[in-house]
Amino acid sequence: MTATTTTLAKQAAAPDFPDWFSPLLVKDLRQSLRSRWFIWLFLWVQFSMVSLVAVHLLYWQDSAEGAASVFQSILREVLFFANITLVLHVLLPLRGIFIADSDIDPGNLPLLRVSGVLARRIAISKLIVTMFMVGLIMTAMLPYVTLRYFFSGVDVVGDFLRLGWIGLGSAVIASWGLLLGIMPRVWRAVVGALLIFFGLPIFEGILWKMIDVSRDWSVGVFMSVLIWLIVAVFAAMLPLAIVESRFDDGRSVDYWQPPGIS
Repeated sequence: MTATTTTLAKQAAAPDFPDWFSPLLVKDLRQSLRSRWFIWLFLWVQFSMVSLVAVHLLYWQDSAEGAASVFQSILREVLFFANITLVLHVLLPLRGIFIADSDIDPGNLPLLRVSGVLARRIAISKLIVTMFMVGLIMTAMLPYVTLRYFFSGVDVVGDFLRLGWIGLGSAVIASWGLLLGIMPRVWRAVVGALLIFFGLPIFEGILWKMIDVSRDWSVGVFMSVLIWLIVAVFAAMLPLAIVESRFDDGRSVDYWQPPGIS
Protein backbone atom coordinates (compact mmCIF):
# COMPACT_ATOMS: atom_id res chain seq x y z
CA MET A 1 0.00 0.00 0.00
CA THR A 2 2.82 2.36 0.88
CA ALA A 3 4.73 1.51 -2.32
CA THR A 4 1.64 2.14 -4.42
CA THR A 5 1.05 5.48 -2.73
CA THR A 6 4.68 6.49 -3.27
CA THR A 7 4.51 5.52 -6.95
CA LEU A 8 1.32 7.50 -7.47
CA ALA A 9 2.87 10.50 -5.70
CA LYS A 10 5.92 10.37 -7.97
CA GLN A 11 3.73 10.14 -11.06
CA ALA A 12 1.67 13.09 -9.89
CA ALA A 13 4.81 15.14 -9.23
CA ALA A 14 6.32 14.34 -12.64
CA PRO A 15 5.78 17.09 -15.22
CA ASP A 16 3.30 16.47 -17.99
CA PHE A 17 4.54 16.12 -21.56
CA PRO A 18 3.40 19.66 -22.55
CA ASP A 19 5.55 21.04 -19.70
CA TRP A 20 8.73 19.65 -21.24
CA PHE A 21 8.94 22.62 -23.61
CA SER A 22 8.73 26.36 -23.18
CA PRO A 23 5.18 27.74 -23.56
CA LEU A 24 6.59 30.29 -26.00
CA LEU A 25 8.10 27.50 -28.10
CA VAL A 26 4.87 25.51 -28.02
CA LYS A 27 2.88 28.58 -29.06
CA ASP A 28 5.14 29.38 -32.00
CA LEU A 29 5.27 25.74 -33.07
CA ARG A 30 1.51 25.31 -32.97
CA GLN A 31 0.89 28.51 -34.92
CA SER A 32 3.49 27.62 -37.54
CA LEU A 33 2.26 24.07 -38.11
CA ARG A 34 -1.34 25.27 -38.43
CA SER A 35 -0.49 28.08 -40.84
CA ARG A 36 -1.67 27.87 -44.42
CA TRP A 37 1.86 28.58 -45.57
CA PHE A 38 3.20 25.34 -44.08
CA ILE A 39 0.18 23.29 -45.18
CA TRP A 40 0.44 24.39 -48.80
CA LEU A 41 4.20 23.94 -48.71
CA PHE A 42 3.84 20.39 -47.41
CA LEU A 43 1.32 19.60 -50.15
CA TRP A 44 3.70 21.05 -52.74
CA VAL A 45 6.48 18.78 -51.46
CA GLN A 46 4.31 15.70 -51.89
CA PHE A 47 3.05 16.69 -55.35
CA SER A 48 6.44 17.77 -56.69
CA MET A 49 8.30 14.76 -55.32
CA VAL A 50 5.77 12.29 -56.71
CA SER A 51 5.97 14.01 -60.10
CA LEU A 52 9.77 14.09 -60.17
CA VAL A 53 10.13 10.46 -59.08
CA ALA A 54 7.52 9.37 -61.65
CA VAL A 55 9.32 11.23 -64.44
CA HIS A 56 12.58 9.83 -63.14
CA LEU A 57 11.23 6.27 -63.34
CA LEU A 58 9.72 6.67 -66.80
CA TYR A 59 12.75 8.39 -68.24
CA TRP A 60 15.16 5.90 -66.69
CA GLN A 61 13.33 3.11 -68.51
CA ASP A 62 13.66 5.03 -71.80
CA SER A 63 17.32 5.81 -71.14
CA ALA A 64 18.11 2.08 -71.26
CA GLU A 65 17.33 2.27 -74.98
CA GLY A 66 19.85 5.02 -75.61
CA ALA A 67 18.42 8.31 -74.38
CA ALA A 68 20.81 11.21 -73.96
CA SER A 69 22.78 10.81 -70.73
CA VAL A 70 23.14 14.57 -70.26
CA PHE A 71 19.40 15.15 -70.21
CA GLN A 72 18.99 12.14 -67.94
CA SER A 73 21.46 13.67 -65.50
CA ILE A 74 19.45 16.91 -65.48
CA LEU A 75 16.25 15.05 -64.66
CA ARG A 76 17.88 12.84 -62.06
CA GLU A 77 19.97 15.33 -60.17
CA VAL A 78 19.47 18.98 -61.03
CA LEU A 79 15.67 19.08 -61.04
CA PHE A 80 15.35 16.81 -58.00
CA PHE A 81 17.73 18.70 -55.74
CA ALA A 82 16.74 22.08 -57.16
CA ASN A 83 13.22 21.41 -55.89
CA ILE A 84 14.56 20.39 -52.47
CA THR A 85 16.72 23.52 -52.32
CA LEU A 86 13.80 25.71 -53.36
CA VAL A 87 11.66 24.38 -50.52
CA LEU A 88 14.29 24.25 -47.75
CA HIS A 89 16.26 27.37 -48.65
CA VAL A 90 13.66 29.76 -50.06
CA LEU A 91 9.99 28.96 -49.46
CA LEU A 92 10.25 27.78 -45.85
CA PRO A 93 13.04 29.77 -44.11
CA LEU A 94 12.48 33.02 -46.04
CA ARG A 95 8.76 33.20 -45.42
CA GLY A 96 9.56 36.30 -43.35
CA ILE A 97 9.64 38.21 -46.65
CA PHE A 98 5.89 37.74 -46.92
CA ILE A 99 4.80 37.20 -43.31
CA ALA A 100 5.68 39.66 -40.54
CA ASP A 101 6.40 38.38 -37.04
CA SER A 102 3.28 38.86 -34.94
CA ASP A 103 5.32 39.15 -31.73
CA ILE A 104 6.70 42.57 -32.75
CA ASP A 105 3.19 43.97 -33.02
CA PRO A 106 2.82 47.01 -30.71
CA GLY A 107 0.12 45.18 -28.79
CA ASN A 108 2.10 41.97 -28.29
CA LEU A 109 5.64 43.18 -27.63
CA PRO A 110 4.87 44.73 -24.20
CA LEU A 111 3.24 41.46 -23.12
CA LEU A 112 6.42 39.57 -23.96
CA ARG A 113 8.51 42.12 -22.12
CA VAL A 114 6.57 41.96 -18.86
CA SER A 115 6.38 38.15 -18.97
CA GLY A 116 10.01 37.85 -17.81
CA VAL A 117 11.19 35.93 -20.88
CA LEU A 118 14.75 36.47 -22.06
CA ALA A 119 15.03 38.14 -25.44
CA ARG A 120 17.60 35.53 -26.44
CA ARG A 121 15.12 32.80 -25.61
CA ILE A 122 12.51 34.40 -27.85
CA ALA A 123 14.89 34.56 -30.82
CA ILE A 124 16.24 31.03 -30.36
CA SER A 125 12.76 29.54 -29.95
CA LYS A 126 11.74 31.03 -33.29
CA LEU A 127 14.80 29.52 -34.96
CA ILE A 128 14.05 26.14 -33.35
CA VAL A 129 10.50 26.25 -34.68
CA THR A 130 11.73 26.96 -38.21
CA MET A 131 14.27 24.14 -38.03
CA PHE A 132 11.61 21.79 -36.65
CA MET A 133 9.52 22.47 -39.77
CA VAL A 134 12.62 21.96 -41.92
CA GLY A 135 13.08 18.59 -40.20
CA LEU A 136 9.48 17.61 -40.93
CA ILE A 137 9.86 18.52 -44.59
CA MET A 138 13.15 16.61 -44.82
CA THR A 139 11.53 13.56 -43.21
CA ALA A 140 8.75 13.72 -45.80
CA MET A 141 11.40 13.77 -48.54
CA LEU A 142 13.29 10.68 -47.33
CA PRO A 143 10.96 8.08 -48.94
CA TYR A 144 11.34 9.74 -52.33
CA VAL A 145 15.12 9.84 -51.99
CA THR A 146 15.05 6.11 -51.17
CA LEU A 147 12.75 5.33 -54.11
CA ARG A 148 15.31 6.80 -56.48
CA TYR A 149 17.76 4.16 -55.30
CA PHE A 150 15.37 1.26 -55.95
CA PHE A 151 14.20 2.62 -59.29
CA SER A 152 17.53 3.58 -60.85
CA GLY A 153 20.32 2.66 -58.46
CA VAL A 154 21.52 6.17 -57.62
CA ASP A 155 23.98 6.73 -54.78
CA VAL A 156 21.51 6.86 -51.90
CA VAL A 157 24.24 7.58 -49.32
CA GLY A 158 25.39 10.55 -51.36
CA ASP A 159 21.80 11.75 -51.66
CA PHE A 160 21.33 11.54 -47.90
CA LEU A 161 24.56 13.50 -47.37
CA ARG A 162 23.39 16.18 -49.80
CA LEU A 163 20.06 16.38 -47.99
CA GLY A 164 21.86 16.73 -44.66
CA TRP A 165 24.06 19.55 -45.97
CA ILE A 166 21.01 21.32 -47.38
CA GLY A 167 19.37 21.00 -43.96
CA LEU A 168 22.40 22.58 -42.27
CA GLY A 169 22.31 25.40 -44.78
CA SER A 170 18.66 25.96 -43.90
CA ALA A 171 19.69 26.98 -40.38
CA VAL A 172 21.79 29.85 -41.74
CA ILE A 173 19.07 31.02 -44.13
CA ALA A 174 16.40 30.64 -41.42
CA SER A 175 18.29 33.11 -39.23
CA TRP A 176 18.14 35.69 -41.99
CA GLY A 177 14.49 34.82 -42.53
CA LEU A 178 13.79 35.69 -38.89
CA LEU A 179 15.53 39.02 -39.43
CA LEU A 180 13.26 39.73 -42.40
CA GLY A 181 10.20 38.95 -40.28
CA ILE A 182 10.89 41.82 -37.86
CA MET A 183 11.55 44.43 -40.56
CA PRO A 184 9.02 46.95 -41.90
CA ARG A 185 7.29 45.93 -45.12
CA VAL A 186 9.43 48.05 -47.45
CA TRP A 187 12.68 46.89 -45.90
CA ARG A 188 11.49 43.27 -46.02
CA ALA A 189 10.97 43.58 -49.77
CA VAL A 190 14.31 45.30 -50.41
CA VAL A 191 16.48 43.12 -48.18
CA GLY A 192 14.59 39.99 -49.24
CA ALA A 193 15.22 40.74 -52.91
CA LEU A 194 18.93 41.31 -52.22
CA LEU A 195 19.17 38.02 -50.33
CA ILE A 196 17.37 36.01 -53.01
CA PHE A 197 19.09 37.47 -56.08
CA PHE A 198 22.59 38.10 -54.68
CA GLY A 199 23.22 36.54 -51.27
CA LEU A 200 21.49 33.21 -51.88
CA PRO A 201 23.30 32.35 -55.16
CA ILE A 202 26.67 33.02 -53.51
CA PHE A 203 25.71 30.94 -50.48
CA GLU A 204 24.42 28.07 -52.64
CA GLY A 205 27.58 28.08 -54.73
CA ILE A 206 29.78 27.77 -51.65
CA LEU A 207 27.48 25.17 -50.09
CA TRP A 208 27.40 22.91 -53.14
CA LYS A 209 31.16 23.27 -53.50
CA MET A 210 31.48 21.97 -49.94
CA ILE A 211 29.07 19.14 -50.75
CA ASP A 212 31.21 18.05 -53.70
CA VAL A 213 34.48 18.44 -51.81
CA SER A 214 33.29 16.59 -48.68
CA ARG A 215 32.73 13.38 -50.67
CA ASP A 216 36.51 12.72 -50.66
CA TRP A 217 37.77 13.17 -47.12
CA SER A 218 41.34 14.25 -46.40
CA VAL A 219 43.09 16.62 -44.01
CA GLY A 220 42.71 19.54 -46.41
CA VAL A 221 39.06 18.76 -47.05
CA PHE A 222 38.41 18.45 -43.32
CA MET A 223 39.93 21.88 -42.68
CA SER A 224 37.95 23.40 -45.55
CA VAL A 225 34.69 21.98 -44.23
CA LEU A 226 35.57 23.08 -40.68
CA ILE A 227 36.25 26.64 -41.84
CA TRP A 228 32.98 26.65 -43.78
CA LEU A 229 31.07 25.48 -40.70
CA ILE A 230 32.67 28.21 -38.54
CA VAL A 231 31.76 30.88 -41.08
CA ALA A 232 28.24 29.42 -41.35
CA VAL A 233 27.79 29.61 -37.57
CA PHE A 234 28.89 33.25 -37.59
CA ALA A 235 26.56 33.98 -40.53
CA ALA A 236 23.68 32.46 -38.55
CA MET A 237 24.47 34.17 -35.25
CA LEU A 238 24.72 37.68 -36.73
CA PRO A 239 21.07 38.04 -37.81
CA LEU A 240 19.97 36.11 -34.72
CA ALA A 241 21.71 38.70 -32.53
CA ILE A 242 19.91 41.50 -34.40
CA VAL A 243 16.58 39.74 -33.86
CA GLU A 244 17.45 39.35 -30.19
CA SER A 245 18.21 43.07 -29.89
CA ARG A 246 14.79 43.83 -31.36
CA PHE A 247 13.28 42.01 -28.39
CA ASP A 248 14.68 44.38 -25.76
CA ASP A 249 18.40 44.49 -26.66
CA GLY A 250 19.19 41.00 -25.38
CA ARG A 251 18.32 41.93 -21.78
CA SER A 252 15.82 40.14 -19.65
CA VAL A 253 12.46 41.78 -19.98
CA ASP A 254 12.23 41.72 -16.20
CA TYR A 255 14.02 45.07 -16.38
CA TRP A 256 11.63 46.65 -18.85
CA GLN A 257 9.70 49.61 -17.53
CA PRO A 258 7.07 51.79 -19.20
CA PRO A 259 8.32 55.13 -20.57
CA GLY A 260 8.55 57.88 -17.97
CA ILE A 261 9.31 55.56 -15.05
CA SER A 262 12.87 55.70 -13.78
